[in-house]
Amino acid sequence: MVVLLECNRRAEEVTIANIGGAPVSLADHTLRDEGLHHEVDLGGFGSLAAGQTLVITSGPTASNDDPGFWTSDHVWNNDGDAATIVTPDGRSMTVRC
Repeated sequence: MVVLLECNRRAEEVTIANIGGAPVSLADHTLRDEGLHHEVDLGGFGSLAAGQTLVITSGPTASNDDPGFWTSDHVWNNDGDAATIVTPDGRSMTVRC
């Protein structure tokens, strides 16, 4: 089961984790900001092993070399932003940044 652990607006990072006991493909999982200004299909990030976390990075200081690099655009930098992950079965979880 993939969940959101944290959204850090200053660092422009969202941490997701597989809290289940088996690997989970991120295919058909999406991550979006409040108001749907930005959305990414997490399938490009592969899979998460049981207990593994992944930090999704954005903003002008994010690096293409980072395994969780999403975009160099600002995404989580505003007060009141929220990150939402939507799973393939339609469940969602939101964390304030």
